[in-house]
Amino acid sequence: MRVAFVLHLARHDGAGKAILELLDVLRKSNVEAFVIVPGRGPLVSDLESRAAAVTVIPYRWWADRDTPLWKKALRSCWNLIMVLPVSVVVWRWKCELVYTNTMTVCVGALAAKLLGLPHVWHFHELWGGETGFEFDLGERLSLCLVDRLSHVCIANSGTVAERLAGAIRPDKLRVAYQSVTLREPTTGREAPVTRLEQAATVCLVVASILPLKRQEDAVRAVALLKRQGVSAELWLVGDDTGPYAQQLRSLAASEDVEAEVRFLGFHENPLPLQRAADLVLSCSPVEAFGRATVEAMLAGKPVIAGRGGGNGELVEDGVTGLLYQSGDCSDLARCISFLAENPGERTRLGANARGWAKSRFSASEYGRVVLDVLESALRRSAPSAGQLD
Repeated sequence: MRVAFVLHLARHDGAGKAILELLDVLRKSNVEAFVIVPGRGPLVSDLESRAAAVTVIPYRWWADRDTPLWKKALRSCWNLIMVLPVSVVVWRWKCELVYTNTMTVCVGALAAKLLGLPHVWHFHELWGGETGFEFDLGERLSLCLVDRLSHVCIANSGTVAERLAGAIRPDKLRVAYQSVTLREPTTGREAPVTRLEQAATVCLVVASILPLKRQEDAVRAVALLKRQGVSAELWLVGDDTGPYAQQLRSLAASEDVEAEVRFLGFHENPLPLQRAADLVLSCSPVEAFGRATVEAMLAGKPVIAGRGGGNGELVEDGVTGLLYQSGDCSDLARCISFLAENPGERTRLGANARGWAKSRFSASEYGRVVLDVLESALRRSAPSAGQLD
């Protein structure tokens, strides 16, 4: 089976890691992958080692944050133009199916329609509300097009599937939990930082440093713990050059926890930091899936997560981690304090989390589900090529 995969970025984010793991497992099932990306990036070399061909076509997203109306209009026109080169490339590759690996890109679906090919749309994201993501054409029309232009839609969590359920026909909608594999670092296994105090409880957050990730809750919780006499450190992993990172630095200074809050920058492989930490925090209430949460669980670490989004699907309160009321810093501080004072509970929750995650997010199961989706899409398109059923 020859499949054209359309991506939204060429970087090692959650969706990027997921597509690499997917291509690895599909290759064992004789799926020949061809990949289209909107620009060059660090992911391209990894894609080239797995795909039959990789090409760059400068299409744009059709869903993004803080986009003025005039830019949405221009972007929509540009994407319509880009459908032609995407179609030509897919036709030259003689692909049998088009697979869009993100909700933020529409050109793959339009190209598939133009060529009369089946199309699979894989949603890895939430939209609206606190996420800030808005469709250029509005939610109602855009999801109508998603339904019309797809033979099968995949949601990466039950939370995303619930959001899609009102717009996508039930027989088209599937949930596929992506595989998550821990990669050993290529240079050394030790964390690049050490804790300031040996007795301190280290809390780790691995996430883009953006307002929707709510790292501010963790900063305030650590400050509250300091006032209560509980020694805790907060390690923030993610690009710390943006305005929100500066806001967090100012907040840490005003709360007198500048030393305790440590900005570690982006790490392509945070595994050494996960192993060095005592527990991992996921503060965002709008996570579609939470790959960093699963990585922490596989590393045997308990996760404290805010209620909301996909967190509740990953963390079972009191069994594989702890849930707190999102936005409630005192509740988060309470959970951290409990685990700081009860190392046995940290060990128990971490062990439970690891066992559950290993059984749930395997590459073989993810590949099996996606391969079944690809075959289903081909069957759906078989009666009359180019017409969606």
